[in-house]
Amino acid sequence: MQLVYGVNARAERQQRRAAAARLAPAPATVAGRPPSGLPVVAVQCESFFDARRLHTCISDDLLPAFDHCCRSGVQYGRLAVPCWGANTTRAEFVALTGVEQAALGFDRFNSYHAFARNPLPSLAWCLRRAG
Repeated sequence: MQLVYGVNARAERQQRRAAAARLAPAPATVAGRPPSGLPVVAVQCESFFDARRLHTCISDDLLPAFDHCCRSGVQYGRLAVPCWGANTTRAEFVALTGVEQAALGFDRFNSYHAFARNPLPSLAWCLRRAG
């Protein structure tokens, strides 16, 4: 099955790479630009959740450090990801590139193995170009 998967992914990869490069949003406009000299930090915590969402009786001051990070950050919020549990690289790839899973075809299962070997618009490449 792995062989069939690899052959199918390879056959469609060039066309999907070109389409993904055209469709990917510019990372700098998606993430916002922090003031010069400040670091860019993206935190993706699949295991974290704000327990205050469970019930109104949970105190609003339960997570003061988390609230401070949200207030002081350029952008924050819940992130919709394409998978649950294992395969967090799938969610990471979508967050860094903005490329939807459907645009990756068979490469969606391991986007870094071959699909992303050629540079495509992503937050990582944007930051690399910026030094």
